[in-house]
Amino acid sequence: WEEKTLVKLNSTITGGHFQLEKVAEGEVDVSLFDLNGRLLLNKRMFDEQETFDIGHLPAAPYVIQIRKANGLETQSLKVVKVAQ
Repeated sequence: WEEKTLVKLNSTITGGHFQLEKVAEGEVDVSLFDLNGRLLLNKRMFDEQETFDIGHLPAAPYVIQIRKANGLETQSLKVVKVAQ
């Protein structure tokens, strides 16, 4: 796999939402994991920008994994949900 910039993350610290802006052509798959590796969210991103709601999750750091639909290009990002 090749690490590429597929999306841009609007902010790495959030109270409940984060926004991704797609910079890659085509569809990308977005997966959110906790630090134990549990999959918490899995969604295909079609639009140029999408907002993801993690307000129901506990305050903690999370890993966002982005994968191009062809599976050959990936990107990992970190987001921290803070208590409100």
